[in-house]
Amino acid sequence: MDFPEELKARILECPPEVITYIIHFHEKIDQLEARVKEPESRLNLNSKNSGKPPSSDGYVRKVRDKRDNQKKKRGGQPGHQGNTLAQSPNPDHIEVHKPDLCSCCGSNLENCKIIKFEKRQVFDLPPPLEIEVTEHQSFTVSCPHCGSITSGDFPENIVTSVQYGSGIKSRLAYPVHYQLIPYGRVAELCSDLFGFSISPGIIVNLTHNLAGKLQKFENNILNCLKSEGVIHTDETGVRVEEKTNWLHVTCTTNLTYYSSEKTW
Repeated sequence: MDFPEELKARILECPPEVITYIIHFHEKIDQLEARVKEPESRLNLNSKNSGKPPSSDGYVRKVRDKRDNQKKKRGGQPGHQGNTLAQSPNPDHIEVHKPDLCSCCGSNLENCKIIKFEKRQVFDLPPPLEIEVTEHQSFTVSCPHCGSITSGDFPENIVTSVQYGSGIKSRLAYPVHYQLIPYGRVAELCSDLFGFSISPGIIVNLTHNLAGKLQKFENNILNCLKSEGVIHTDETGVRVEEKTNWLHVTCTTNLTYYSSEKTW
């Protein structure tokens, strides 16, 4: 037992049964510390101090050191390409604001010479942003010579009596799958900005149908990756329906393919 010399002297002054109890108690503490140390060492393992992959680290948010911000000036950094709004050389509309009367004496200024002009531009989305309905009508005609009945053909993509067009489908897929906005929020956006109601379930079906049309494109990417001499592959953990999945990536400089695989 490693006790400080001063403590050893005081322990030796105790009765034998007390010394026995102290020794037994100290050994018990050593055993418990050994038992706790093993699971703690396993819990503290991560991709930086063991052979575990980075995906096993979980979703721990990295806290940035505030000192990093103190080294940089406020605003855009050197080399950053800004997006400052600039005047357009070809505006869609021009509104002229010319004074009719002199602000001092009230004289008519209609035919007076212009000595200066200033222009200001406003970038806006023209109202109303609302849904547009196009009706397709197919007429059936009877031939006056043979009596045969012939009907006009609807466009190939018009298959039901009521449906959403390609413009809506593509615009709904963008906020869901690129901006990662929930289906319910996208449905609210349609109602608030465009004035038409759509359920989250319909948005799900629309995006699934669009995904099916990309199957040929997806296969082409896979075939191209298989023919590459060198490819990069990796995986990371993602949460899907409150469960962990593997998100695999296979890519080159120009091509990227993602696939998801359940881990349970």
